Amino acid sequence: MSDSYPERIAPFDDTTLIGMCHAFGSEPDVDGLVRASARWISLALRGVSVGLRYVVRDTDGRLRALHEVGEDVWHDPGLRRARLVIEAKPARRIEARAFGGARILAFPLVSRGVTYGAVEIATASAPSSTRWDQVEAVVSQTAVALANHARRSALDRGRESMRRATQLGAAVVGAGSREEGLRALVRGLHRDLGVPSAGWLIEPGRAPRLISAGGLGSRGRDRLRKGGLAGSDPRVTVERLVASFASALGRRVEVAEASGAVVLMEAPGDPAIADATASLRGLVTEWLESWAVLEAARRRADRYERTLAVTAHEIRGPMLAAKAAIDAMLEEGGHAREHRLALRRSRRQLEELAETVDELLRWSHPHVGVRRRRTDLTRLVDDAITSVVLETGQERVAFEPPLTKIVAPVSRRHVSLAVADLVRNAIAYSPPRSLVDVGLAVQGRSALISVRDRGDGIAESDVDAIFHPFERGRSGNGERTGSGLGLFVVKRVAEAHGGSVWVDRGRSTTTFHLSLPLHANRGPAGEAGTSSTR
Repeated sequence: MSDSYPERIAPFDDTTLIGMCHAFGSEPDVDGLVRASARWISLALRGVSVGLRYVVRDTDGRLRALHEVGEDVWHDPGLRRARLVIEAKPARRIEARAFGGARILAFPLVSRGVTYGAVEIATASAPSSTRWDQVEAVVSQTAVALANHARRSALDRGRESMRRATQLGAAVVGAGSREEGLRALVRGLHRDLGVPSAGWLIEPGRAPRLISAGGLGSRGRDRLRKGGLAGSDPRVTVERLVASFASALGRRVEVAEASGAVVLMEAPGDPAIADATASLRGLVTEWLESWAVLEAARRRADRYERTLAVTAHEIRGPMLAAKAAIDAMLEEGGHAREHRLALRRSRRQLEELAETVDELLRWSHPHVGVRRRRTDLTRLVDDAITSVVLETGQERVAFEPPLTKIVAPVSRRHVSLAVADLVRNAIAYSPPRSLVDVGLAVQGRSALISVRDRGDGIAESDVDAIFHPFERGRSGNGERTGSGLGLFVVKRVAEAHGGSVWVDRGRSTTTFHLSLPLHANRGPAGEAGTSSTR
């Protein structure tokens, strides 16, 4: 607290006001400011004042007495007089009688229309009007100083709250599961922002599962249990969660809800905390929605993989048995020539089918490994195109080789299969005699193989589905051929090489892109990126 006080206060002039402003401005906190203000009021009422009390609002809106002089005067534990002054519209001074007959005047601390608190002054006799004018001048300057403190404090709290909210948001987004993220969120809201909260996961037909709760205390947790929120009733609704949580807190509640998850938190009274939690709620809602999409995709992928493996195993046994029976029949001899030809043809078809089933079993696992060696991609792409042209008889594929040689560590057999599938797919799903363009280029640290057709295009809703097994888009020539495994295998080949595949939809074109790393790395299965064998 500043020691630069006059011995007495004469009628205020500029020098006196400057001294008062300096005294108030030099105080680092509200407690120091209030003590400085009390000293100036005591000087203005020297010989008359018998008691002083300052009442101010906390950041959460509650009233508290900061400074009292003459404690035997203030028999008002509920701060009733100060509350009347602070809540009056418009704010005004009131006068009352205190214990022992003292006269009490309560002054509102108002700056720019905002009431920050009140000053109560108890006197045994009435001072002169000049001294009251001086008191009101001190009260006015005290209100201005309180407003400045409040603004600085709000800015500091806002910066700190946003910093903590940002750190908390990063911890939530980096979580490995919704449960882990909800626990981090609830813990951080309570520990870092002082906001009681709780998080639930809700699944259809099951009771909400309480993942974490913080800041409720033992009494709040008891109320939560009595409200049925920790039980096994599947009929509990979000509305009931909100009502029971509000009852456990005894205050207003805010809700963040998305994709089967609910986070409830106390509505902060501090605007700085409220801004931080509002920003955090938006981030958490987007995070929950993203996790729901990711988990649905994982469940769907698991279902496809199980279906693929079961289907392949189911047909592989009977197929091998049929091949063995044909081999036995051919060894017996005595069959007519046309019958032997038919048996050999059937055996060859079964062998081809066995290779397809083996490939299906291999690629049904999402992290299949491949052995790679440095390969000239220009030659690989050209050979793959030639094989498709010979197979289909469709000589309408245009490939312009790059000017420089592009070499990458790949499994030649598997990448050739992927490129051939893309070219074959483009021919099948584009009008007869239309041109299919194939490109090869370097893009950053990857080689990019592109196949463009001029068909009817792919519906936006099918863009993701076409890479799933047994999914086929609508053919440009109205036909549906193939097993629907081609693009699925292309995707798995790309993933096995640490690359990716995607599709660009144009107005009258569709382009598939296959990206493969140009340099050796570690594949998904942990195998070295380059090997001397395929």
